[in-house]
Amino acid sequence: MWIFKFTYGRFWIYIITELVRNISYVVILLPWIASRGIIAFNAPLVSYLVAMGQGLILYIYQMWQEDALVPAMKKLFSARSQPAAAKPVFDDEDDNNNSR
Repeated sequence: MWIFKFTYGRFWIYIITELVRNISYVVILLPWIASRGIIAFNAPLVSYLVAMGQGLILYIYQMWQEDALVPAMKKLFSARSQPAAAKPVFDDEDDNNNSR
């Protein structure tokens, strides 16, 4: 998740970082785990493609969510919409306070 957090908005840096991370996962970590007998590892290319595909899908999904949610959040919290308690009761408070 930290890779995504620090590289979001810079696609090529994200892709390069994911490429290095996934290659190290497939070349170093998976064979080490397989040598311990935890998993049966015999398809490094498939594992690499699945990991890169998952990273791309997550990046595209986040970009889609940002574009879909940002306008809705701006509309929801716009300056024009105020709660009723924040609105003044009278138009001119000085005149109303003096008449009491």
